[in-house]
Amino acid sequence: MGGIAMRLPHLNLPNLTRIPLHLGGLAPVHRAAEGNLSYMENLITEQGVTATRAPRAILASPQSGHGMTVVRTAGGEMLCYVDGRELVVGETRYPLGLSDDEHRLIPFGDKVLIFPERKYLSLSDGASGALEAVMTTSASTLFTLCRPDGSPYTPLSTSPTAPTSPAHGDFWLDTTSRPPILRCYSAAREEWQTVSNSCLRLSSPGLGAAFRPGDAVRLAGIAPTELRALSGIRRLVDCGEDHLVISAPPTVTLRQHAPLRVTRTLPELDPTTLIVWDDRLLGAAKSLDENGTPITLLCACRRGDPFNWEVIDPNDAEDARRWTLATAEPITAAVVYGGLPHFFTEHGLLRLSGYGVTARWQQIPLEGVMSGCGESLREAGNTLYYRARRAMMSYDGKHATPLPPLPWDSCPRAAAAGVLGLNRLKQSLKTHAVVGVVHNGDDVV
Repeated sequence: MGGIAMRLPHLNLPNLTRIPLHLGGLAPVHRAAEGNLSYMENLITEQGVTATRAPRAILASPQSGHGMTVVRTAGGEMLCYVDGRELVVGETRYPLGLSDDEHRLIPFGDKVLIFPERKYLSLSDGASGALEAVMTTSASTLFTLCRPDGSPYTPLSTSPTAPTSPAHGDFWLDTTSRPPILRCYSAAREEWQTVSNSCLRLSSPGLGAAFRPGDAVRLAGIAPTELRALSGIRRLVDCGEDHLVISAPPTVTLRQHAPLRVTRTLPELDPTTLIVWDDRLLGAAKSLDENGTPITLLCACRRGDPFNWEVIDPNDAEDARRWTLATAEPITAAVVYGGLPHFFTEHGLLRLSGYGVTARWQQIPLEGVMSGCGESLREAGNTLYYRARRAMMSYDGKHATPLPPLPWDSCPRAAAAGVLGLNRLKQSLKTHAVVGVVHNGDDVV
């Protein structure tokens, strides 16, 4: 008996549009590890609004890239992402006036740091603002001698000769020397003793509104000749709405009418290189040395303080850090691996050795992460996997080894990897299965 053939009619279908996907590391896994989202799928709806539905699989938490991450709040873990000009945390929307650029969202303590805008959102109280601050006075600035808390020394006499009949605790600003010397009278010893912890209060309307105690600020435009040595970077001992307090030698009361400029700035960091390590935010920036030769700067904020990046005391283990490296090759990816930060280029690796003020960077030549493939860098089973120009690579802390050839073009435009769980990852590698998402032009393979 002959077979029966069934044919489908030829249908005229419209041309299909290929849309390149930009995945942020979402991938199915057997279980959700600590810090991961469970029961989340189809996070983006047709209207571009985040949504969820009943799961078919558990997804690992999104990486902090492409404007999406996971944050921990008092109400539990929540998805955090950029929607238009707003930042959305769970069901709460914050109108922060964000741009249309691709964003990097980085959880840091109770804050979400937003790049490239260099803004922050406090998850505990909803406060937001800029990581940087600039203030230029429009009124005169008064410089007065004060205690570390900003209060004046009273009673205070200013003269070249010691006051007669002083009482215990009286203060005298001795102007016979330059700079003047602040002294306090001790009735028990019947002598004037030098005060060593004097400070200077800078007062002008709105001067301290954008700053906080402990900030490292740069002072510019100090006009009085006696105070010009204070220009440059200073640590704020205290501040208020209309004043700043810095450590400084004693001085007589002075006033300037010229504008005073106070700034707190971040280095020109590449947002794609930012990582969190040792309660610090680290990133790479390009710069030039004194000879005009391109160099790479690796910068770390003050411990626990993403607002402050200026190095004041190199011997202070809590202070910000800045390392200058004699390499002009761009940083293509960054990760914390083995408890230490690693920065990859296309042809090498920068690995931090040690902790504290003695930490140094080691430059290791190897096949690094291909430009545009920073999202391919993932750790599984104590091994790093990433896309190099020649092939997918595995790095075990000592050697970078190419994986077996994968069934796509050897010159992809970009890549994004996700962890499938260690057992499934090993099985995928044995069978040459795809362990990442690679973009070739407009195709996704």
